[in-house]
Amino acid sequence: MNITFLAPEQALWGLTFVAAFFYLILSDRKAVRVRRAFALPNIGYRRTFISGFLLLVLAASFAAIAARPVTFAKEPIGVRQDAAIVFLFDASESMAAEPVATSGALNRLERAKLMAQEVAEAHPDIPTGIYAFTDILVPHLPVSSDRNAIRVALADVVKIGSVPVRTYTIESSPGVITTLQPIILRARYLFPEYTTQRILVVFSDGDFASSTRYAIPAISERLLQNHIKLVTVAVGNWHERIPEVTKEGMRTGRYVRHIPAVDEQFLRTFAEESQGMHLTESDSAELGRFVGETVVDSARDASLERIVVKDRTWWFVIVAASALILLVLWRLGTMILLRSVASHAVKIVLRMARIVLSLRLRYR
Repeated sequence: MNITFLAPEQALWGLTFVAAFFYLILSDRKAVRVRRAFALPNIGYRRTFISGFLLLVLAASFAAIAARPVTFAKEPIGVRQDAAIVFLFDASESMAAEPVATSGALNRLERAKLMAQEVAEAHPDIPTGIYAFTDILVPHLPVSSDRNAIRVALADVVKIGSVPVRTYTIESSPGVITTLQPIILRARYLFPEYTTQRILVVFSDGDFASSTRYAIPAISERLLQNHIKLVTVAVGNWHERIPEVTKEGMRTGRYVRHIPAVDEQFLRTFAEESQGMHLTESDSAELGRFVGETVVDSARDASLERIVVKDRTWWFVIVAASALILLVLWRLGTMILLRSVASHAVKIVLRMARIVLSLRLRYR
């Protein structure tokens, strides 16, 4: 088992114990001088060395804790052999709309990705694919069992502008014409051939071209033929606006005049015609339940393994606590010794004063 530190540069905090080490040396030198002055047995710097060793252990443990120690281990996982889920994100300009009244709120696409991430984490045994579309389809991650790749694709790859476009509107506020018809007609190619339980989750605000609306019967029939269960998730509301950005991608603090459309009714009709399910962005738990019920009878392949990261900070916390307790007890013993030295010194002074006083009285 190998220990790895996630933040090794943070180990420099252990150098803060250098000042304590020098203070320890100086204080013990004073103790040695006091013992010599009163002719007490001199034990040298043995106490300093032992205290310094404990302080070194404490410093090393503190540095290790700051560096975040972890270990990596492998554990078998059961992956569904004949099931897969594909997340299909609308990456058009309208999905950049965000609430105007709430500062720093997530836009439509970011909220959709967050919902997909929750479902993917709740069902790590289901191979997952990630695609985005405008008027064309772009595969960000073909169906995969790599949970880390799925997490990265959802967090960093799927973005507004990550999908090239071919067609624009000729309205006063240009935007991408979003079409779903040619994409859904080829949806079976998004899934591996060996899968028999296929779930296609479409995240969109429903702002599609009219050709897609007229093609619902043909699209629905193709989905049923390919044994694909469709889930449409409506994202957005009419109170959201698209932020204005410069050519360099910097926000100007204003919003474009064009009001992004939200057509939940179209998404609902699309799902019903395909014998699927329609949800809103607040139905994350319902989506997870639907996915779980759909693949409950699929077979598992237990030959795959995944890497598990385990936090080992508590190891060094125990070592640091033990070293600190021993150091305090050891130094406490030193303080008791110093008190004993001081007590002996007071007794010697009083005895000498008594002798001097008696001599004066005798020879007066």
